[in-house]
Order: sequence, then C-alpha cells, then structure tokens
Amino acid sequence: MADLMLGTWSPQWSIGDGEPTPAEDLRDITLTFADGRCEVCRGGTVIRLGTYTTDTTSSPPTLDVSFTDSDVPELIDAPLRGSYEFDADRLRICYGAPGGPRAQSFCGDKGTKQYLAEYRRV
Repeated sequence: MADLMLGTWSPQWSIGDGEPTPAEDLRDITLTFADGRCEVCRGGTVIRLGTYTTDTTSSPPTLDVSFTDSDVPELIDAPLRGSYEFDADRLRICYGAPGGPRAQSFCGDKGTKQYLAEYRRV
C-alpha cells in the first residue's frame, strides 16, 4: 500500500483543530513522496523537506514525517505522526500535533489538535 502513496499529490482541502485551511493557501501546493523523502512545494519551490516512514501492517496504515527544513519553524525536528488511507485516486492523511502523539482518527475537529487533509494525485 505504501507504494500507492509514491508520487506527487495536490491538496483538495484540509482542516486543523477545527480551522479549515483557506483555498488560496492550498493553491499551487504539491506534496511528493519518493524513496523515503518527502517534500512540499509551493509554485514549484520547495518549502518543506524531510523524510517519511510508513507501517502498512497497522490498521489503518501509519505515516511518520520529519521535516529537516520548513517554512514553518515549528515543524522542524517535530515529527508528524499520522495515519493514511486511499480511495481510488484520493489520499487522506491525518496527523497529530507536531511532536505529539499519533492521530487517533481521521478527524480535524476543534479540540483534537489533529490536522486532516485530502489529496488527489497530480
């Protein structure tokens, strides 16, 4: 299943701790997974760079991302622990708070301190 995640994805929507991300903030963003490396680009410029690991034996499968470079300083060396799921050409990822525990559900509601996003393959 982790092989299905490889490639480049475009966010369709996201919500973090009850706050939807404005559509304009998602424009021109891509998320790429390849060879254990993860990068986020805005308009073709890398804004976050790091590594990722998956565990496909978990249900749901888990994803851990660690950024070594980021436009958001709080993300550097603060692992994002989450879960992911596929549905056709859709990838959903839910992370717990940076440096915090793994997300326990696919929910970005207020009070959860979780970030939920849906992506489509580019």
